[in-house]
Amino acid sequence: MAYVVVMPRSGQTMEEGIIVEWMKKEGDQVLQGEPLLTIMTDKVNLEVESDYSGILYKILLGPDDGDIACLTPMAIISQPGEVVDVENVLANYEAGR
Repeated sequence: MAYVVVMPRSGQTMEEGIIVEWMKKEGDQVLQGEPLLTIMTDKVNLEVESDYSGILYKILLGPDDGDIACLTPMAIISQPGEVVDVENVLANYEAGR
């Protein structure tokens, strides 16, 4: 099963963030609770930990993408060896929001 990594909402006033850097690259193993990327909010830089274990299948957004609204998909984590239909995963995420 594939999971969508979204821009987190840190606090009640946060509406967007900027990706500073990905600590993992596509194809890397990711463990739940492990730092995945750093984001910048209007007040502070935050390390975002992975909510899932698996493989960082696809990075959708990066540091050059500027302001990213909270809950916007940023990446997909899959199980090892899983073939992911990225468009389908994103469509299912949007349908469930």
